[in-house]
Amino acid sequence: MIKKCLLICGVVLLSGCVRLQTPVASKTFEVQNIFSRQVKLSKINNWKIHGAFSIAQTGQQPEIANYVWNQVNSENYRIEISSALNLYSVVIVCRSGLVSLLKNGSQRFSAKTPEKLMEKALGWSLPISELDNWIKGMPADGKYKAKYDVYGHLILLKQMGWTVQYGSYKANKNVDLPQMITLQRTGLFVKIVTNQFDRA
Repeated sequence: MIKKCLLICGVVLLSGCVRLQTPVASKTFEVQNIFSRQVKLSKINNWKIHGAFSIAQTGQQPEIANYVWNQVNSENYRIEISSALNLYSVVIVCRSGLVSLLKNGSQRFSAKTPEKLMEKALGWSLPISELDNWIKGMPADGKYKAKYDVYGHLILLKQMGWTVQYGSYKANKNVDLPQMITLQRTGLFVKIVTNQFDRA
């Protein structure tokens, strides 16, 4: 009985700290061809995103966290991750292509890619090197398979061993940006919500 009460309290506290609810999407969109949308999206290289994500590994409880992603260009960014209940905090910084990770303000990790850094520090990783494109609603460089809706929005992407699905879009200045995406590969399921996408 005590365990059950603690579990319920934990769920309530987690839901209070992290917002995984998808923001309200736009109801109408302009029909555009895929190429035109991709050209507009490719020009977005400087942003600040506030959001949340959950990550679930096979056989383990899902982890929930908030994130703030400051992107200047492909070689300069800062991603801050804070877990529910502040159990841990992570800062990933890339300057001129060199990546570093700081966990809980003191533990510093080094590796050649942000994915390897996250694996070292957290035991799981997000495909950061591709996400800077995927989070905008476009494929990363390289081979892929994709499906689009009638408006020209990307709705399904298979790339780099991941299956990425797009749940909803919202107009942001002169482009439509995804509000929620899910990523799946063997043994891992991730849901990423964008609450605020500020473009420079």
